[in-house]
Amino acid sequence: MGSEGDNTVDCSLIAAGFSWFELSSWIGIFWMGVGLGFIIFVHELGHFLAAKSCGVKVEAFYVGFNIPFPKLFGVTIIPQHLCKFTIGETVYGIGNLPLGGYVKMLGQEDAPPRADEETDSDVDDSEASSEEPENSSNEQEIDPRDYRAKSVLQRFWIISAGVIMNLLTAPIFAMFAFWYGVPEVPARIGSVLPNGPAYKADFRPGDQIVQLGEVEPKSALTFSDFAEYNALVGASSKSVMYIQRDSENERIRKEVQPSEDVIKLKYRTIAAVGVSPDVSTRLAKEEAVVPNSAASMASPAFVNGDVITKVNGRPVKYGTQMRQLIAFESDREVKIEVARLGKGKIKELDQAERIVLTVPRKKRKTIGIEMAFSSIVAIQENSPAAEAGIAEGEKLLELNGKPIGDPLTLSFRLREFVRSQSPVTLKLVNSDGEEKTVSLTPRMPYFPNPNYAPISIDEFGFAIRVTNEIANVLDGSPAAEAGVMAGDKIIEAEFVAENKKEEAEIGGFPDKPFLFEDESNPDMKLAWPLVEMSLQNRLPTTKLKLKLFRKGESEPITVNLNWSESDTLFADARGIRLNPDQVMVQNDSLGDSFGMGMKKVRKDAGRIYTFLGSLLSGSVSVTAMGGPITIGKVAVNFAMTGPGVFLAFLAFISVNLAIVNFLPIPALDGGHAALLIWEGVTGRPPSDNVMNLIQIIGLVLLLSLMLFVVGLDVLDSFF
Repeated sequence: MGSEGDNTVDCSLIAAGFSWFELSSWIGIFWMGVGLGFIIFVHELGHFLAAKSCGVKVEAFYVGFNIPFPKLFGVTIIPQHLCKFTIGETVYGIGNLPLGGYVKMLGQEDAPPRADEETDSDVDDSEASSEEPENSSNEQEIDPRDYRAKSVLQRFWIISAGVIMNLLTAPIFAMFAFWYGVPEVPARIGSVLPNGPAYKADFRPGDQIVQLGEVEPKSALTFSDFAEYNALVGASSKSVMYIQRDSENERIRKEVQPSEDVIKLKYRTIAAVGVSPDVSTRLAKEEAVVPNSAASMASPAFVNGDVITKVNGRPVKYGTQMRQLIAFESDREVKIEVARLGKGKIKELDQAERIVLTVPRKKRKTIGIEMAFSSIVAIQENSPAAEAGIAEGEKLLELNGKPIGDPLTLSFRLREFVRSQSPVTLKLVNSDGEEKTVSLTPRMPYFPNPNYAPISIDEFGFAIRVTNEIANVLDGSPAAEAGVMAGDKIIEAEFVAENKKEEAEIGGFPDKPFLFEDESNPDMKLAWPLVEMSLQNRLPTTKLKLKLFRKGESEPITVNLNWSESDTLFADARGIRLNPDQVMVQNDSLGDSFGMGMKKVRKDAGRIYTFLGSLLSGSVSVTAMGGPITIGKVAVNFAMTGPGVFLAFLAFISVNLAIVNFLPIPALDGGHAALLIWEGVTGRPPSDNVMNLIQIIGLVLLLSLMLFVVGLDVLDSFF
């Protein structure tokens, strides 16, 4: 987990980072193949055993499809079978395309001809009935072990057995998951994305989501529940939720419209409200302190696994509280009390030794430029700005009669007014050129965490965007010495390190330039705060190279900048890496774990049905669906995270396979089952023409869907 300044949005997936060069990644790939392959095997095993129980001859049993790929210059590049062997009358194998599996039974076709019409006669039915005996030699008899020779009930049992097997194994996966332990992220808000729906609705760090919709939950909500709820509501209607705030006795009801602009994805669309989960107050168990940071100079030193219990004598329960207090005191040294837990379990906290550490302040690194900024893009409800009548679209001109200056240091300059609870005056102008002056008292910021699109001036409760245009260059600064001028626009920024190995140990070193004019990502024009944030962790020998556009110049100007340390400004983050805020759900009893697994399976089934309903209603975009590449990526990440998480994921995939495969879509088990129900009700199967039409429609639908989701996967992964 990162230091105090890290931020993610509406995502509760906590997984190890994948790298082709790490052994753990290959181990994850191995277990992904084993896990997903086993789910497919179990599904096909259900069909196989049911067919055998009904006396049907099984000709082939495959995990994966054995597709014959064309040869290249007469050489087989992709073999049709990874392995194949015969036992008795059945060929068993693993195909070359790991997108499913199949059981081939005697006489089974996707559109089998009707048994009573299977004849070689060239005459029509009327002639056959009048001129041929009842037991014509032209009439073919069906093998009693043929799938078609079985009753409707037997065939229905064979078709549905795969789904039944997946539903039986899902709670077993879940049982072992809870026996190992499944980490869950509480539905407590860590930070709020400025300009997002949650920001405008006055969601605050530390708020606990206690209810979604008007139905009281049966158990404590997780952050995943919260994120999924908003995604399924979609951008077409409002989310209704209840939060519990430490400062309030009553639950607070919120109605929020999720937005599809919050989560920035290239080709997929997911509705969200713009929040991230909280972190714990426990330091990471490895490399808990960023090298060369303020935390690295603490006296006595931090130890991996320490739990922060107090900041300047004030108890802290959540990571948000700790971050708020530490950042607000960035210009002062802070006293941090820790429980020295080491690698011990959190339940041993009361017995742990308490130690008070002194953490110094850290001067802010600067190159001496002030950036231009936009008008106000969002106002938070119940904020000083809202109470003072400030509106979106208005632009800041002056603070207490002086120019606003650098927007990225405005929060820091407001700190003395927050501490003294003194009012300030703001001069603003609207889009019509009308100016106004308001008086307001800045509040204690909930979480001073700048985000590049946009940033929040949390003391006032509004958000602005920082652009890539330089508004002012400070005299005598590194930027001034390099010839940077007001009015220049930053096209590209790149950190150039002399000691790359040491920078890598610090972490967070950008290995690619920041491209502000990237047409594929317009938000990069607003990315200067990310450069400033990264600058705070850089080594003295690392330089910042800027490519600038200047009016009157035909070619961009490139400058290499050193940086200096400010005597009046200080960095908010102290360089402490924290663990995710997780609750380990675990039970030592397999019986109780099975009960928990059954609850999870029911919950997973409800989630899948809700998602399908939202797709049909249009609340959720079809681009939210994931294909085999996405499923594989998630499976690998979960496998790398731990056995409990991975087994819980396999339980979900098992339920998902069962439900989706039994939808009444031709070519799926559910389509075959629907036709069998028709045959059972009417006494006759559909005609050949109807069957052929249904089969063609189903095949087109499935191929189109497969091409669509695989295409999305490929675009997301490689473009």
